[in-house]
Amino acid sequence: MTLTGIPVVGWGVIAFIGLLVFILLMKKGFKAGIGDKTIEVPGSDGEKQNVDSQGLMYIMSDNCRQIEQRKKERIDGIIPDLTYRLSDISSTSCLGLLVESILQARRRKNGFEKLITEKLFKDYVWDVSGEINGKVKKETAKVIECSKLPVQNCDADAVTEIVHRFTLDAVKACVDEYRDKSTMYSQYMPMYEILKDKNRVAFCKQKIEKHDERIAELETMIAKIEG
Repeated sequence: MTLTGIPVVGWGVIAFIGLLVFILLMKKGFKAGIGDKTIEVPGSDGEKQNVDSQGLMYIMSDNCRQIEQRKKERIDGIIPDLTYRLSDISSTSCLGLLVESILQARRRKNGFEKLITEKLFKDYVWDVSGEINGKVKKETAKVIECSKLPVQNCDADAVTEIVHRFTLDAVKACVDEYRDKSTMYSQYMPMYEILKDKNRVAFCKQKIEKHDERIAELETMIAKIEG
């Protein structure tokens, strides 16, 4: 029988078997690579698998994405932890929600890893606090016009304190990310040495140095802010 003579159902069976084989190889691991240089590492199911240098790169990249996701989750959790403080800014709930929306917008912009000096940190807190104070002041005037209840003016000191806490916790989340990545690359570099992959050994070394440098910069800044 020629290939053109295979019925549609037959092609479906072949495709299904191929998919099963692919899933099994990805789950259990497979031995491949230039010169058959492989290393045994734990698979996603906890069992050992043999991977080549490229396969190890895929695993490392996936671990890197997980670390970045954990940082995002840490930063996402900062604002909910601060909601109890919003009443310190104003007893009017809509004004508290306005403050929260501004902080959420700043969270989405990210960039906290760039606050590597005390001046950059303080300038950022001043900028965000100024935005909040200005917008809340305008909104307070609107609320006063339509509210029958007394409206508390915005507490500028409370705003600065909340923004300071928000920014500092976000920077600490960045430090955690860099430390986790540095540790990860330190664990994978010896594996690439075993595989004699000089390029990826150099890549891991460069990443370790880069992340350790960022950790040192941010921790120095944090010590000055908290000291």
